[in-house]
This record gives sequence, C-alpha cells and structure tokens, in this order.
Amino acid sequence: MAFTRKFLKSMGIDEEKIDAIIDEHTSVVEPLKAYKADADKLAEVQKRLEKAEEDLEAAKKDSWKDKYDTVKKEFDEYKEEQGRKETRAAKERACRALLKEAGIAEKYLDKVLKVYGVDEVELDEKGKIKDADERAAAVKSEFDSFIQMTQTRGAETSKPPANTGGIPETKSLADALRDKYTQK
Repeated sequence: MAFTRKFLKSMGIDEEKIDAIIDEHTSVVEPLKAYKADADKLAEVQKRLEKAEEDLEAAKKDSWKDKYDTVKKEFDEYKEEQGRKETRAAKERACRALLKEAGIAEKYLDKVLKVYGVDEVELDEKGKIKDADERAAAVKSEFDSFIQMTQTRGAETSKPPANTGGIPETKSLADALRDKYTQK
C-alpha cells in the first residue's frame, strides 16, 4: 500500500497536515533512494575492485617470474660464454705446447697459431691434444719454414785464436810489452 495524499485523506487528516506529512516523508525518502542507488553501485564497484586486485596479484607474480626468467637466461648465456672461453684458452695452450715441441720458432708461434685451426683441436681428459703425434708430424711438414734449426759447432781449428798473453787487444803488442817491462 502506497503512502499517498488519497490514503491520508481517507484517514480523515486535514489538508495542511497532509502537506506537512508528505513534505517530511519526501525529505526522508529522497536521501534513502539516493543511498539505495549508491548501494547498488557499491556492489558493482566491489566486484571491479576484487577483479583489479586479482589482476594486480597476477601481474606481480608474472612480472617477478619474467624478471627471474630473464636474469636466469642471461646468467646461463654468460656461463656458457665463459665455458667457451676457457675451452678455447685450454686448446690454445695445448696447441702452443705442440708447436713448440714440433720446433716452431718462438717468434713465429703467434702467427702459426692463427692459421693452425685451434678450434678444431680436441682435448682429452688431461688437457692434452688427441692424436698429438699425427698433428706434430703434420705441423713439421706444413710449417717447415718456421722451424728453427740450431746447430752447435766447435771452434774452428784451422785458425786458432791469437794468444796475447793477457794483454788487452786494444794496444799494439809492442806498446803493451814496453809498458809491461819498463815500469818505473
């Protein structure tokens, strides 16, 4: 049943009192209607807030996971690169030793190493080159112009060195003898 003027007249209330009752009723009901509209909106806002919180949590989890994956990938790449560098350095040391053993002169080692093909060399568990003997023979035949030949010869006996008797060679022999025997 509605609260109307007709209802109040049927109760025998006079016209001035009806206006006062209706005004008072309206002043109470209008804010309630506004509160009800806000309350209806509040449920919708609450749902949107919960959805936003869920999205934020998911974003936090995903962003940390993405950061972790990125850092882990970079670390793995760095570790792999360092492993390659260490392997290359070990191969280079082994090749340098092989070239020295084959007789390559020290001053040509770097040049020969550049064309030798260090990356194709395989190392065993001890860090030595596999098939070292075959490689040494190949080095000796391929790079024979860089092999240093050293020979040791004795003194030439057909022309023995002059015996000056301890006299410096800068003075003439006559001057040296005169100085030696004519001392004052």
